[in-house]
Amino acid sequence: MKAITIRILFIIYIILLAAVVWLIPAPNFGYLPFNFIPFKTIGNYVVSLVNGAIPVSVIVKNLAGNVLLLFPLGFLLPLQFRKLSVQGMILLGIMIPIFIEGEQFVLYLLHLGTRSVDIDDVILNFIGFILGFFLAKEFLKKRHHQTFKT
Repeated sequence: MKAITIRILFIIYIILLAAVVWLIPAPNFGYLPFNFIPFKTIGNYVVSLVNGAIPVSVIVKNLAGNVLLLFPLGFLLPLQFRKLSVQGMILLGIMIPIFIEGEQFVLYLLHLGTRSVDIDDVILNFIGFILGFFLAKEFLKKRHHQTFKT
């Protein structure tokens, strides 16, 4: 891909990401739903799936949605910034979801947001980010090999 196309996609994605995680309202429960226990929400979804308590579509939307949320960022960052190391990407993969959840908490405190704060969202966002990163690395590797074959 051309550098300008990647840059435009990157900017559009960042704008959409900000809208999804901070601007588009979520259901307001009158309190802040939060979870700081790793895998609690994911486990609750698994139990609900087994018991049939929640529709599968809701579970997929919440779990897969959190994985897919940062997948494009993990893919686009190495294309945009080629010198990012694996360690740097792992650090970003941890810090960006924590930042997103932290801002959701701050917006709630300011009465400007209704999103929940959940460590499982951080875990799922990290997984999506890292999957995107490794797919980008494979893409770049194949592109590099094709360049030298011709």
